[in-house]
Amino acid sequence: MLGVILLLLIIVPFLIPVKAPEGLAAAIELASPDSKFTNIPFEGTDGIKIHYFEGNSYGSTLAVRAALTEPDRIEGLILVDPAVYVGGEMPSWIVKIPQIKHLGPLLARSLGSGDSFFNQTYLDPSKLSEKRMGMIKINTKMTNWDTAL
Repeated sequence: MLGVILLLLIIVPFLIPVKAPEGLAAAIELASPDSKFTNIPFEGTDGIKIHYFEGNSYGSTLAVRAALTEPDRIEGLILVDPAVYVGGEMPSWIVKIPQIKHLGPLLARSLGSGDSFFNQTYLDPSKLSEKRMGMIKINTKMTNWDTAL
């Protein structure tokens, strides 16, 4: 019986179809005209000096990593509601499991498809305007956003 359950856990996730979402755009296309969109410290950004790098939520973690990676290019950080993980990261062996890689985009899409997940991140969700919610969920309109999980 245990063997059957293990076999199901190994095989069933691959039977769930994961189709790529349609109508998504590149991040640069979604940025507002006032945005100073850049990918520090990624390829193609050599020589760009950033005075202050802002990150909110998990973006704060990415901003700190960027500053640690390229300390000569970033003078300071502005961290807004940073997501701080005291216990470290998820063990890499879990992330590398083929079933997790296959189902990860479905999990991300289920979290990002409605407003309830985002409402839970605010002290008073009633103060979230439709415009603000659109800004919060802009990442769900970006190509490959669901594979970043």
